[in-house]
Amino acid sequence: MTSAVVLAGRLWAHIDDGKWLEARALLADGFRADWPQTEEEVLGADRYIEVNRNLLAGARSILLEAAGTDDWATTRVLIDKGERMLWAVSFWNARDGKLIDAVEYFPLPKDPKFETH
Repeated sequence: MTSAVVLAGRLWAHIDDGKWLEARALLADGFRADWPQTEEEVLGADRYIEVNRNLLAGARSILLEAAGTDDWATTRVLIDKGERMLWAVSFWNARDGKLIDAVEYFPLPKDPKFETH
């Protein structure tokens, strides 16, 4: 059985390469993603792929870090959309060799409130 951390890493690699069918194959049919910042939930593996295909069109998705176990993983990804950069911090769960859900945060850079050095 493939661990969650390997599945999540492969998912981001396929997304970066634009291999959407391969990315879809890593998700359980009933996959669910929660995006708390925008109070959105993406229901179903096909919908998750469709949404990301549109949102990430032309972007690079660079996996910076992945950690986890057989059942869960966390990833930190730099998304380079050319005119702007953002991050995806994702928490994944897996079962039976498929990713079954994710909670994803997309923090945006902003000016600091105070001098740090």
